[in-house]
Amino acid sequence: MGATAVPGIDPAWLARLARADPVRHAWAVWDLERYPDRVACYTLVEDARPTAYLLVWLGALPLYVAHWVGPSREAGPLLAVFPRPPVVASVPLEHADLVARARGIVPSVMQLRAFDPERGAPPEVEGRARPLVASDAAALHAFGRAVDERIFTSYRDADPVADRVFGAFHDGRLAAAARVQVALDKVWLIGGVGTLPGYRNLGLATDVTRLIVQRALSVGARPALYVLEANPVAVRLYERLGFVLLERRGWIDAPLPSSGPR
Repeated sequence: MGATAVPGIDPAWLARLARADPVRHAWAVWDLERYPDRVACYTLVEDARPTAYLLVWLGALPLYVAHWVGPSREAGPLLAVFPRPPVVASVPLEHADLVARARGIVPSVMQLRAFDPERGAPPEVEGRARPLVASDAAALHAFGRAVDERIFTSYRDADPVADRVFGAFHDGRLAAAARVQVALDKVWLIGGVGTLPGYRNLGLATDVTRLIVQRALSVGARPALYVLEANPVAVRLYERLGFVLLERRGWIDAPLPSSGPR
C-alpha cells in the first residue's frame, strides 16, 4: 500500500511509544504537551500503520529544530516534508546520508546516552555548581554573549529559573552552564552544556552535569542527553558520570546556503 507522511500524530500511539521507551520519545511528549502551537508533526504511515514521525520545533525561527524518530522502510515521504535550512536535526543513522545530501552538507554522528539504571547516583559535591536563580540573570546573559557559538548564544536571553539552568562558578564568574531541556516524570533531558574557553579542564562541566543527574534521580527521573561523537572529551565525561549509549543517530546541521561574495 506504500508510504505517506500524514500531518499530525496520534496521541494514543505516541503515549504507547513513550511508555515503552521514555527517553527516545521525550522531546515529542514534552513539546506536544507544553508547546503544541510551536511544533509541527508528521507521521510516516507504511502499509496502513504508523512507523515513524518527524517533530519540528518552530519556536526558534528562522532556525528549525527537527527530530526524526522511529524505524522506516521508506524515507521519501518524511524527507519531502523535512524543513529547509537553516535546520538542525537528529535523524535515524540509516537515513543521515540521504537527508544530508538533500541539504548539501556532510552529516555528523550523535549519541543518545542515558544514565545507567544499575549505577548509583554520583556523590554530592559541595562548592561550585548550583541551580541558578533570578538574580543570576545578568551573569547568565553575559555568559551567553561571551562566545559566538550556538550553545552559548542560547543563554543570551534565557530565564535562569523558568529554563531550569544550572551553573558552575570560578572566581565569582559564571564559567559553565547546562540546562534541563525536558523535565518529565520519567526522563530529564540535559542540554546546553558549555564552559567558557578560559575555564576548561577544571571539571566545571562535570560538576554542573553531576548536579543535574543528582536532582533528576532524586525525583525518580532518568537523566539523558545527546552528544556529538566527534567530541571525545564530552563523551568520556558522560561515560564517567554513568551515561551509557542507547543509540547512534545522524546529526544534521544545515545553515542557510551561502549567497557568495557581495
